[in-house]
Amino acid sequence: MKASLVFFPDERLTKRCSIVNDFSSLKEFADLMHLTMNAERGVGLAANQLGYDKRIFVMDCHEKHGKLTFVNPEIISCSNVKGTGKEGCLSFPAVELFVDRDNSVVVKYQDINAAYHTDSFVGLEARCVQHEIDHLDGITFLDRVNRQQRRAALREMEKSYPACSSDDA
Repeated sequence: MKASLVFFPDERLTKRCSIVNDFSSLKEFADLMHLTMNAERGVGLAANQLGYDKRIFVMDCHEKHGKLTFVNPEIISCSNVKGTGKEGCLSFPAVELFVDRDNSVVVKYQDINAAYHTDSFVGLEARCVQHEIDHLDGITFLDRVNRQQRRAALREMEKSYPACSSDDA
């Protein structure tokens, strides 16, 4: 059974998530996150998109790394070579935006057993990692675009999903 998503403008999407210290029930939560992400046809999902205040996200871009769970992730370096690409977000129904992101990143993170890893990600995986870490930091992809794009996106979302309306449009 999948979990329910949190939709913008829910304030949980704009607050920095807490560090994970207790790894005892993380496997079950990570499994729920992967199940929900797959059911919603996403490639990444952060804990606060399910209403949980923890620094964990899951990703499966069907590329080099496949299915991964990131706990307490931190970008330790980036390419500083930007690329613009289209992004969607499960917490923003009907919205797609063109966002500038680094083309590659190196990330330090823990897995569900608290073991540390450092991996490099490029292309779609790098874009997804940056998008999801932004979520954990309380930053949405609306914060990464200009005012005109933001207003257009909010109008489109309000038209398609009135329950997701915001006063920012």
